[in-house]
Amino acid sequence: MLEKCEFVAIDDATTEIRTHSTAFNQEARDGMVASGMESGWRQSIKALGKLLEK
Repeated sequence: MLEKCEFVAIDDATTEIRTHSTAFNQEARDGMVASGMESGWRQSIKALGKLLEK
């Protein structure tokens, strides 16, 4: 699995996070989806947002 994460400044107060995941085969992709990685990613982004609010 290849992961790319880019932080893009939209303006002085806003940054957009762009992510792109590339699976090397269908089995790897299906395993990633089945593992609940999306839920974990959402939790991580929420935690990052709380840290940045301070």
